[in-house]
Amino acid sequence: MTPERHAVPGAGRVLLIGGTGFIGRYLTQALERAGWQIGILSRHPSERASGGQPGQIEHLVGDMHVEGVLDAALGSFRPNSIVMLAATADIARVDQQPETGLRDFKAVFDVLVAARAYAVARVVYVSSTSALATRQYEPIDCGHPLVIPSGGPAGGLYGAFKAAGEVVALAYGEVHDIDVRVVRAQSVYGFGMRAPMPLKLLLEGALAGTPVHLATGGGFPRDYTHVLDVVSMLITLLGSRDLSDHVFICGTGQPTVTGQEVAALVRSAIPDCEISIEDAWTALEHRDQRYRGRVDISSARDQLGWSPDFPILGDGIAQYAEAYRHAARRQTS
Repeated sequence: MTPERHAVPGAGRVLLIGGTGFIGRYLTQALERAGWQIGILSRHPSERASGGQPGQIEHLVGDMHVEGVLDAALGSFRPNSIVMLAATADIARVDQQPETGLRDFKAVFDVLVAARAYAVARVVYVSSTSALATRQYEPIDCGHPLVIPSGGPAGGLYGAFKAAGEVVALAYGEVHDIDVRVVRAQSVYGFGMRAPMPLKLLLEGALAGTPVHLATGGGFPRDYTHVLDVVSMLITLLGSRDLSDHVFICGTGQPTVTGQEVAALVRSAIPDCEISIEDAWTALEHRDQRYRGRVDISSARDQLGWSPDFPILGDGIAQYAEAYRHAARRQTS
């Protein structure tokens, strides 16, 4: 018998799996401000105390890959929505150690099983555009294929496991009456990011007054998406009802930006910096550029009323720089 579903509220109880990571920390802060009750399941206790109302955040410490941990978390917190953020972010590592990607895929399935058992109404799975097959057209929309006759996801095994997670999540939701939504994010940046993308290395080096020279990446294109824009889409999606689409792309909708263009923007913001980047490509970049391109975000705009606050990369870099300087001032005060 299917359990009675909790209604999806405008602001209710949401469990963040991977809530202490880069996106998760920003999402937690925004959900606090929006009045949500938040559960955070993580292997590591959060270092950040809640700034919201007393009891607004519940930290559930445990490894979701360990049997019984998910059941205990959902049984204790009783969410009506789940955001699945936890995943390996290292593309090269998944290629070399496929078991890490398989573990992430199994985690998606385990979350869906637990959501069904505890009558969770909505599950949001944060995926990646790496799940897409080689670019067939631009702008790239949500209907772009994951598999084409000549091959599968262009993002290697990392993309393949993301695609598998999407397909199984959407099918499981349809069969078991769970409202599953997928957000395909890409090149997410902002203060606190961990991925060593050229933007982070060049900007933080410039802000620290450290000379930076990157031997590769100058010609590699990315749709750099600000973490605050990812967060605003997730919150909008959590509170939305009666959506026709189950998959959304989170991006700027603007042309992609190369490493050389990033360096020029950083020099414009910090004129006395000593940074440089060469146009050489790594083997991984040659492969991964196949799925990248300008994205179509019209479905998110039309159905969610969402649009990015930082469609122009220079504005996002300015916000990143100010957050970096603010944190530096706090450390020295």
